[in-house]
Amino acid sequence: MKPHRSHQYETTAQQWGVHWLGPVVVATLLGAMMHLAARNSALPAPRPTLDVDRGVMVHQIEASRSPHNTKVILIGDSSCLMNVDANVMKQRTGNSTLNLGTLSFLNLECFSQLLRQSLESAATPPNVIVLLVHPEFVRRKSPSTHHVGAFKAVQNGFDYYYGTSPRTDPRWWLGAHIVENRLLARLPIPLTGAFREYYGFSTELLSFMTQHKGSAVDPRELNATDLRGSSDYRVAERHQREAKFFNQIIPPSTQLFIGLSPIPSSFPEAPFQGHYDRLLEEWSTLFPKGIPLKQLPATLDDSEFATKTHLRPSAVPPYTDTLGRLLSVE
Repeated sequence: MKPHRSHQYETTAQQWGVHWLGPVVVATLLGAMMHLAARNSALPAPRPTLDVDRGVMVHQIEASRSPHNTKVILIGDSSCLMNVDANVMKQRTGNSTLNLGTLSFLNLECFSQLLRQSLESAATPPNVIVLLVHPEFVRRKSPSTHHVGAFKAVQNGFDYYYGTSPRTDPRWWLGAHIVENRLLARLPIPLTGAFREYYGFSTELLSFMTQHKGSAVDPRELNATDLRGSSDYRVAERHQREAKFFNQIIPPSTQLFIGLSPIPSSFPEAPFQGHYDRLLEEWSTLFPKGIPLKQLPATLDDSEFATKTHLRPSAVPPYTDTLGRLLSVE
């Protein structure tokens, strides 16, 4: 027995077109209004603190533009950001410290832009600048296009689109990225994983970094997958080009120190100290004014690490102490 159909409708293509025309027109107009409002500065400036990486970049760009009279400026990748506490550095050395560490996905060009802005914002040149990066950054053959694009967008005040073909993406036409970067990001955004447990929301991460003069901590736990890969580090060729501008902006009266962050002791396939010394020497040659920090530890016990590149929060103060003593002695 065939099922009984109480009603049956026939809809033509023309009727479907009329049905959807209104919503499409409204959405198109709203998207156009968003793009127009952004272009004419009718919306808040982009501040895409939507996750940890972008939050870090936004905070450090803003910090580099703030007036200060700092004696020590730290610049580098996320090992600089996470492994050195600027407040502890000040307590131990008596020198006010600003940490402008960001991400290993960026490059020396981005670091140079941050440093230049900070030097322009300083009442007087700092006594010391420390360039501290991890061997992973030194080896990286190219930066992340995604992260560099986001950094430049924040730096220049425009909305970065995270797709590959904006002209064919409805989200771009609707201005979804504008809403995210300029409006949604102004709200507390829940972070993910261990960062959510430690910081909670994006706003709390930014507050922590402000209180710690640009420093942050990594709340994760080291696991076996973090220790995969090779410890045969070499200096990537791209750094030779990027180091030229960095060298040009160092004030004549400022000491520049060059350091490499430690790796977990179980990670190297062979004794690492000799390789670390050669890597530091090769890296330091890119910075003729730089003084290599030869006494920084090449490795630390695995228990001191949150990831292969970041120390646990409890290991940060002792490492900061070590760095501070070297700056006062070298």
